Amino acid sequence: MSRLDSLLALRDGWDGPNSIAVSKQALMNYTRFIDLLGPRLRMDAEPMATPGGGIRMEWERGPYSYIAELEGNGGMFLCRLGQTPDDDREIELPYTDLRMLMEFFEGGTVVR
Repeated sequence: MSRLDSLLALRDGWDGPNSIAVSKQALMNYTRFIDLLGPRLRMDAEPMATPGGGIRMEWERGPYSYIAELEGNGGMFLCRLGQTPDDDREIELPYTDLRMLMEFFEGGTVVR
């Protein structure tokens, strides 16, 4: 079973009584994202479910840690964590911007 299949198999309550299954919106945004990435998809950024119905990816490159969450409501959260607070960047949008997500994934860019 692939990692994506295991996410699809989750049902409401999978992580406690208030957790919900991965939403159709988060799944659609994730599949559009991986279709755009193709072979550039890094295996260290495997998807994981969030209790709010989203899909989250985490990875590291150099001195930075990255988090991208495709939220269950269709929103998007991007976060870069560095060695000092001055290196940290984040943005949360009420929608998913695939171009911004691609730039973040490929180059670590977080635009405010």
